[in-house]
Amino acid sequence: MIDRAAGVTPTRFVDRGLRQEIGGLIGKATRDDMLRTFLWVSECQIAQEICEAWEKFISSLDREVRDANSLKAATDRTYSWVPDSRDEITKDCHDASSALLAELQSEIAEARQAHRECTQVAYQLSSRLGQPLAKRVPVADSAGVLLLDTLAPLRDQLTAATKRLAALVAQDRDELHDLALQENYRRQCAGSSSSVPMNGIDSMSPSEFISLVETLLQRDGFQTALPGGTGAEFLVSATCPRGHTFLFNGHHVRGPHGWKPEPAVQISAPSLHSLHLLAEGRTYDGFVVVTNGGFSEPARRYANEHDMCLLNRRGLRRWAEWEEPMECVEDHERDVA
Repeated sequence: MIDRAAGVTPTRFVDRGLRQEIGGLIGKATRDDMLRTFLWVSECQIAQEICEAWEKFISSLDREVRDANSLKAATDRTYSWVPDSRDEITKDCHDASSALLAELQSEIAEARQAHRECTQVAYQLSSRLGQPLAKRVPVADSAGVLLLDTLAPLRDQLTAATKRLAALVAQDRDELHDLALQENYRRQCAGSSSSVPMNGIDSMSPSEFISLVETLLQRDGFQTALPGGTGAEFLVSATCPRGHTFLFNGHHVRGPHGWKPEPAVQISAPSLHSLHLLAEGRTYDGFVVVTNGGFSEPARRYANEHDMCLLNRRGLRRWAEWEEPMECVEDHERDVA
């Protein structure tokens, strides 16, 4: 029954009586007994490997949670009763780490439950080892369902959970990379004569604001023109160095600074629809609405449905004050390429 040429040598116990007893059991075992035992042990091994894979995944989650917690603590407010002195990039880093942490905590709670369920099945399989070989193999539960089969959903869920974690980490890495680029632009523009601070933008009149948009476009190498027609006083036509034409609408709102401070107005979907109708009949490759305020969620959905680019207060700061290239124009250029 034992292949003497096999790579695995049977254990040789020191105690002679034990050796004789083991040898007697092996000698009486049939090939079916050997196969049954091999299948039984293999089931236990596979179940254990699934448990260990979940343990490894939980360790990865723990590591990401520690990193997110560290970044969140490093970018948090010093004291809650003191005015918040953090700059926008630090706040965004804090928000990004907080959002990631919330997602990770949800994932880790589910992963620990899955690991417990795996462990229970693995224990049911391994606890039967040492019983008479007449027991049914593969091992089934009381309903007759094979125990190892019941682990299939948890094995598949581990694959999906691993992909979700990779996506979360990649998204967080992209966000932090973008924030690092913003910080670099912010530092480079310090003291620049072409940088336009937001408090100055907020105090502009609507006509000054659209003139600013035209100036910023010219700074970035666009050829600009003022289109004629009804309602065109807040429009600028701009052609980029690659020859693509964009139509810009400047929508100035009352800023959040000054006395008394008021929150920046959000542009609504009806207002955005009105601007879109104003652009109809004109020739352009992209339509961009620029504001020192914000956009409501319905307005954002409307813009997505009509292929419009929205530049809100944060985007305007990056463009005007930090002198970054306009993101939506860059995205369009990449799509065309």
